[in-house]
Amino acid sequence: MRRHLEKNFLFVARWLAPTGGYDIALKSILISILIHAASLATEFLLFGTIIYAFWPRLALTVITSLPFVVFALCGFAVAVQSRQRLRELADSDALTGLSNRRAFLSAMADEAKRNRSGYLLLLDGDAFKLINDTLGHATGDRALQAIAAQLAPLISPDLTVARLGGDEFGILLTGDDPDSQLARVEQLICGGVGFNQMDGGQDLVVFLSAGAAAFVPARPSALTMREADKALYAAKKLGGARLMLADCSMQIARSA
Repeated sequence: MRRHLEKNFLFVARWLAPTGGYDIALKSILISILIHAASLATEFLLFGTIIYAFWPRLALTVITSLPFVVFALCGFAVAVQSRQRLRELADSDALTGLSNRRAFLSAMADEAKRNRSGYLLLLDGDAFKLINDTLGHATGDRALQAIAAQLAPLISPDLTVARLGGDEFGILLTGDDPDSQLARVEQLICGGVGFNQMDGGQDLVVFLSAGAAAFVPARPSALTMREADKALYAAKKLGGARLMLADCSMQIARSA
C-alpha cells in the first residue's frame, strides 16, 4: 500500500513539474477547476443539491485563478533566469570570465558527438611562476586577465577558449578550415601579451607557448589532451613563444 502511494505521489510530482510558461499556466487553471469541482461534489453530498449554478461558479473559478497563474508564471520566469545564471557561473572562470575546465571538457564531448574534427591546443605562460614569485600574485592575475582579453576575440561557434587552471588555457577549434584557424591562433598567441603591473605602472609582456594535437571524435579526449600537453612541453623545451604540433613534432610557430 505504501509503495503504491509513493508511486502515485511521484507520478503527480512529475506531472506538476513545469516544462514551460504555458504548461504551468494550464496546469494552474486545471488544478483550480478540479478544486472547485471537488467543492461542488462536497456541496452536493452535504446538502443534496448544488446551491450555486455551475457556469457562474466556473467563471468565478477562472477569474479567481488568474492572480495565482500570473504569480506562478513570474516565479517560473525568475527560476529559469536563476538556473541560467547558476549554469553560467558553474561554467565560467571567475578571474578571466572565460569558460572553465568543466565547460571545456563538455565542449569537447559535444563536438565529438557532432562528429566534428579540428585541433585541440593547450597554452601556458612562459616563466609565469617567475612573475608570481617576483612581482606578486596580483600582477600574475593581471597577466592572466590580459591573456584572456587577447584570446576572447577568437571565440565563435567553431572555437572554444577556456582557462583550465593556473596559467594554462585551452582552445578547441573545429571549423571548416582548421589549418587557417590554427595559423590565426598562432599569430595571436605567440607574439607576446602586454599588460600593466598595476594601474599606471610598468608595462610588461608575457609570452605563451602552445601545443596542438589533432582533435578526432573517435579518439578519447584524455589522449588528445595528453598529446597536446607533450607538444606544449616540446615548445617550452625549444625556448617557448612558439606552437608545436603533436602529430609530427613539427614546429608551427616561430620564436617571438
